[in-house]
Order: sequence, then structure tokens, then C-alpha cells
Amino acid sequence: MNKTKILIGAVALVVAVGAVFVLQKGGDTSPDVNDVNSVESIKIGAILPLTGDASSYGEDCQRGVTLALEDAKEEYQQPIDIVFEDTKADPKSAVSAFNKLTNLNKVQAIIGDMFSSTTLAVAPLAQQAGIILLTPTAADEKIPATGDYIFSIYPSASSEGRFMAKSLDPQAMRRVAVLYQNQTATKAIANAFVKAIQKRGGSVVLNESIPNEKSAYRSIMEKVAAETPTTIYLSAYRDPVALLIVMGKEMGLDVIYATQSTLYDEKALLDYPNKLDGVLISGPYFDKGNNSETIAKFSENYTERFSRTPSVWSAYGYDAAYILISALVKSARDGSKPQDELSGQIFNGLTGRTEIKNDRTIEKEMVLYRVENNKFIRD
Repeated sequence: MNKTKILIGAVALVVAVGAVFVLQKGGDTSPDVNDVNSVESIKIGAILPLTGDASSYGEDCQRGVTLALEDAKEEYQQPIDIVFEDTKADPKSAVSAFNKLTNLNKVQAIIGDMFSSTTLAVAPLAQQAGIILLTPTAADEKIPATGDYIFSIYPSASSEGRFMAKSLDPQAMRRVAVLYQNQTATKAIANAFVKAIQKRGGSVVLNESIPNEKSAYRSIMEKVAAETPTTIYLSAYRDPVALLIVMGKEMGLDVIYATQSTLYDEKALLDYPNKLDGVLISGPYFDKGNNSETIAKFSENYTERFSRTPSVWSAYGYDAAYILISALVKSARDGSKPQDELSGQIFNGLTGRTEIKNDRTIEKEMVLYRVENNKFIRD
């Protein structure tokens, strides 16, 4: 299997997948991470939505985590175990999963969850227990604010909303209708989008929540149509976004449709074939078609291992797992606190450059995608 170098502090690691992590923190130097005797057994947990409507996200993320674990075990020649638990994208189930991992499985740290509502449900418990919780994809700003054991490597909700607003041209901003799902992160994205549009001189003609009942979708879209928007922005999970866009097109609403990263999912293209063309999506950095050696090798190894191509959620799972394992290894080796090995660090991985500041907020690049011919194309 092909290998490329990974740098941790001043130390070079070779990782099978070829993802490159560069951790920078002051002038820190480190002992040899390949010393088998330098690190004790590591046991981590992962709470992900593995069943239910959001299972496609969780399964892709789980595969990425699994690949990272295999690569790390090979490199460290060190026992590293993981226990997966299903949250069903439900806060109560997430709490049950967390309690099992901490009380029964005695894990040292936890990856997850993927959604803000479930992550926020367990974050105070992790903080109280002194267990690191690192979410690969939850975006709510309140997550890292919970305490010094709680981390996210995903762009914040407000930054995603601002990014899309900055991506629209003046004509598109002339009359904007905004529909959002009544969830913490999706509301935060929508609020940031609205503020950024207005700051740029655009006009928001409608700003309303999406009904829970699908039977009410037509009435909300008729309300949107009455405002004659130039752009419809939707901040919601994958299926509500896709259904509303398809409905709008069927109603003859010839406008710009824009949304957030939850639609950046191959399952949406499979479930709504050729019906989402033209949609703009703010997404995290990961282009599996990228010709860079790092991503090409990851895609090749992932496809060989799982007989499918990776998604962005696979890449985030990989990065989250490898970042966490690296911090735990260095902590055990140096006698430092694992949370200190995350704060103030810069990681360069599959999903681009991630800078975790000392307050655990992050700086992370996003990119704009457009659906063309039933494919996600970087705009």
C-alpha cells in the first residue's frame, strides 16, 4: 500500500492512507512515535447516526473512522480499539450511547456525534466526566464553548451561512426567501446568512421555518412564490431541502436555489436523480476527484477496503479519528493532557487546513459546489 509522510510536531509519521497532518504548536519537540513501548493501549468510542433517516451520514463517517483506526494501528504497532454506538440522530439515544461507552466500555475519548442537537446533549456530560468529545461535523458554536474537553473540526454554523451569502452576486441577493429547519444549527446558519445578505445590501423578503409535516410543504412554497424571489435559500437537513427544491421546480419557480452542506451527499443525487441540477451548496473542503496525491490515495484505499467511493463525511470521520488518536498517543507518551494536544494546533488533512484555537473554535475553509448533470461540481 502506498504511503506518504505525516508530521506530528517535529516528528514524521508514515500513514497508509497518505493523509497529511501537520501539527504546529510553539517549538514543541517530541519523542519517536514509532517506539512501540512509548504508548499504552488506547480505547476510544464513537457515537454516530447508524440507523434512521441520517444513517447514510453515519455509515460513511464510520467507514472513515475505521480506516483511520486501521492505519494508526499499523503505524504505531499499538493496540487501539474502538466501540461504535448508534445515536439514531436522537439526543436521548446519544446520551444512552455516551453512558454505555463511558460506564461500561470505559473509553478514554469519544468521536461524535455528527449533529449539533445530539452533540450538545452529551457535551456537558463529557465535560463533567473529563472525557474528550470531538465531533467531526457538528457546527453549533455552543459546542466548543461547553468546556475544555469539547472540540469540533467542522466549520461553525454562522461561518457557513456567511460563506453562502458572500458567494451570491448582487442580482441573486435582490429578493431572497429563506426557509430553515427548526434545529439549533440550521437556524444559526440561516440567521448568519440573513445578516450577511442584509449587510451586503440584499433584501430578505421571507424568513420562515419549514413545517414538520411534509403535507404542509406546498403551502410554504406557495408563500415563497408569492414573494417573487430571485433566490431561495434553504437551511435544513438533506431530505427537506431536496423535497422543497424539487417542489419549487415543479411549481415553475425559476430561481437560484442555494443551501448548506447537508445536501452535499451522494444519496441525495440517488434519491432525486437529475432533479437538483443548478443548486448551489456550501460545502466543506473534500474533493474525491482531486488529483492531489493525498486525496487520490485515500480514495483508492477507501474504495479497495469498502467497495465504494468515499464521501466528504468519510473524510471527516478519518480526520477526526486520526487527530484524536494522535493527541491521545502524544499525551500518553509525554504525560501531557490530551486536550492540550488539540488546543492551539494546526492540522492539515483530507479536509484541508484545520486550526483549533486555544478557545477550541476553529478556522476552516469552505468551498462552493453546484449540481450539474446529477454530479457535485466545485463552482
